[in-house]
Amino acid sequence: MKTGTTHLQELMVANADELDSAGFRFPLNNGRYNQTLAVRDVLNMTGDPITLKKSRGEWERTVERLTTYDGTASIFSMEFLSFANPRNAGRVVDSFEGSDLRLILTVRDAASAIPAQWQQAMQSQRTTSWREFVEQLRARETDPSSWGAKTFRRTQDIPRMLDAWLAHVPPDRFTVITVPPSSAPRSLLWERFAAAVELDPAVAVHEAPRNNESIGATSAELLRRINENLMDIPISDYRGTMRHVLAHRILSDRASAEGKAPLSASFREFAAEANARARAAIAESGVQVIGELDDLPDEAPPSPPADPDVPIASDEDLLEAAAYAMPKIRRTVEQRAKQVRRDRLSSMSARQILSDLPKIRDENDALHRWKQSSDPTAAAVEDMTLVCRKGITLGVELREARESRAAEA
Repeated sequence: MKTGTTHLQELMVANADELDSAGFRFPLNNGRYNQTLAVRDVLNMTGDPITLKKSRGEWERTVERLTTYDGTASIFSMEFLSFANPRNAGRVVDSFEGSDLRLILTVRDAASAIPAQWQQAMQSQRTTSWREFVEQLRARETDPSSWGAKTFRRTQDIPRMLDAWLAHVPPDRFTVITVPPSSAPRSLLWERFAAAVELDPAVAVHEAPRNNESIGATSAELLRRINENLMDIPISDYRGTMRHVLAHRILSDRASAEGKAPLSASFREFAAEANARARAAIAESGVQVIGELDDLPDEAPPSPPADPDVPIASDEDLLEAAAYAMPKIRRTVEQRAKQVRRDRLSSMSARQILSDLPKIRDENDALHRWKQSSDPTAAAVEDMTLVCRKGITLGVELREARESRAAEA
């Protein structure tokens, strides 16, 4: 997770025809979303009833498509595979008996990957603060049941991942790619990946769309606070509005302008230790390495770290993020209300459906309203919660209506 996989996948999608001409296929005919479903299926991942139903049998169908491609290689890329325990890894490998199977693991500096992982988790209805998350990471040996400890083991514990997969494939069929630092050319990760699959990197003539679905630290904290008020919402209902609209389409636009999570001295030491463990495990495993292990710094930087008591975002920053998002998410909710009325799912007009929401037209209007409150940040979160909850409710009504019409057809 958070090691450049989305960029690689989008680059391959953008150049699918060129890859196919060179004898490589990605994505499969069933697309990236179905690859996610396939991994959920083979790893027996839990989830909401809708996702579980869609994923059933998808791995078997995917293997059929992968193994019947008449070319040099099919490429399957889905970062959830790194969650696999030895039993699940064995199930995956056994699916390709008789095929020339090769595995690739991208590895990134923990000081960058772990904060990005926390920010990603806030898009899945999580409410653990960044400070609590770091404390759980540091205490993972004494409290392995905490969310932070489980998340680290699942998504960032490189030695565990190597052990799981190397129990079933020889080291010469396993390649580790180190993710270059942010100062490196953007094309370097692709060049390393292309080398791993023995593909000419020049095949990629089209740039990947810059659909940056990541969010910044301030937006993640804003989302976390809203999540605290939405814990009664099923995750299957939550995603359509909170992740796909608020996070991916709106807050992601602010990612480059927002600061990163403050890294305390203790976290920097933890990240350096995690990198050291990863480097040792990679070196001892005998796998092929493309890149430099120095891309995983095993010493904490000497620069002054952030004070651990510094909040992840100031109230001013949170207000700015909320003001940016509010009119945009409200427009989405207004469009849904109009669609509900057009589809005759409600006897009320769109205006009546939205009558209980704050009347905020633009960013300045939002800031003016919230700054009149004794606690502007709390007021912003409250208003955002009201609008998001309405958006979720309307989104569910529209989805259920579509499913009902499809069933009748």
